[in-house]
Amino acid sequence: MEKKRPQAHEDHPRREMQDPLGCKVRVILRREKSFYGPGVEELLACVRRSGSLRKAAEMTGIPYSKAWKMIRGAEQGFGFPLLYCEQGGADGGGSKLSPEAVEVMDGYNRVVKAVTDSLNERFPEYRKMIDRLRRERGE
Repeated sequence: MEKKRPQAHEDHPRREMQDPLGCKVRVILRREKSFYGPGVEELLACVRRSGSLRKAAEMTGIPYSKAWKMIRGAEQGFGFPLLYCEQGGADGGGSKLSPEAVEVMDGYNRVVKAVTDSLNERFPEYRKMIDRLRRERGE
């Protein structure tokens, strides 16, 4: 006896898929709550380039107060400082990454690359399975 397939819901009409199926992964470090991910990583990279947390906040479109909260949250999560800051003065102050921040960023980028490489290696098999399921349904 042939199994009957349930009908597709009306709010999920059959349609031709124009874009190929893709996948995206975000690596986020957490303890009780998230404290380091792509946002903090980008902010620190901009501090590295600009020498200023204020400029980095502007570059990323993040309010300065939120940028400080993100940095402080990451520092609490890791248990060591990520930035050294000088206020005002003749040179106008600025921010510099701590040596630990440089190591954290390098390590994080290695983890992201490993996860991305693994995903890219395994995802085609998953995409083929999805395509097979669509073909079997006649979509």
